[in-house]
Amino acid sequence: MKKIALLALIPALVGLSGCGTIGGSSRIDIGVSSSDAGSQVTVTKIVTSEKRDTNGAITTPASVAYSASTAGPATFVFTSRPGSDAAYITGYRITRYEVNGREVALPAENTGMNVYITSGYQCDERTSNFSCPVNGTNVTGANGLPSSTVSINLAGSLINLATTTEASAYSSADLEFLGHSSNGAPVTIPVKGVNSEAYFAVVNN
Repeated sequence: MKKIALLALIPALVGLSGCGTIGGSSRIDIGVSSSDAGSQVTVTKIVTSEKRDTNGAITTPASVAYSASTAGPATFVFTSRPGSDAAYITGYRITRYEVNGREVALPAENTGMNVYITSGYQCDERTSNFSCPVNGTNVTGANGLPSSTVSINLAGSLINLATTTEASAYSSADLEFLGHSSNGAPVTIPVKGVNSEAYFAVVNN
C-alpha cells in the first residue's frame, strides 16, 4: 500500500468572532496527511480433512471454516497552516467508492467525530487542545500542532466479499472531512485515492 500525503486548501472569509482567531479576518487553511499503508485485512479459509482411527471410525470430520485478522485502518492527521483559524472536524463522507474496480453504493455519512485542530499560530499558551488567544503571549504565525489521529476502517468492509468469493478484494475511496472553524465557517477537506485490500489465503489441516 502506498502512503498518501495530501494537502487541502479551503479558504473562507467571515466576521471575526470566537476563540482561536488572531487578526482582523477569519481564514481556514488546513492540510491533511493520510496513510493507507495499514488499511488491509487477511481472510483465511481453514480446510480440515477427515481423519479416521485404525478401525476406520471418523475421529475428526471434514470441515471448512473462515477467519479474518484484525482489519487495519487508514489514518489521517490534520494540521493548520500559518494564519489559519482553529477548526473542528465533526464527520466525513465517502464521495467515491469502488470495490474491485466497480463503483458501488456510497455508505452513509459519518457524523460521530469531534477532532480539534489548533490555529496556525504559536504562543506561550498554546497546547494541542488550546489555540492561541487574542491576547496571547509572543504570538506569531506558525504551523498548528498535529491533530489526534483519525482512524477509519475501510478494509473491514471487504471481509464478507473476500469470504464469499474466496478471492482477494480491494477498494478505492475518495473522502471529504466535514466540520467548522472556530468562527463557525464551514470546513471541507477532501482526500482522494484511499486504497484498502483484503488478502485471501487457504490453510489445509
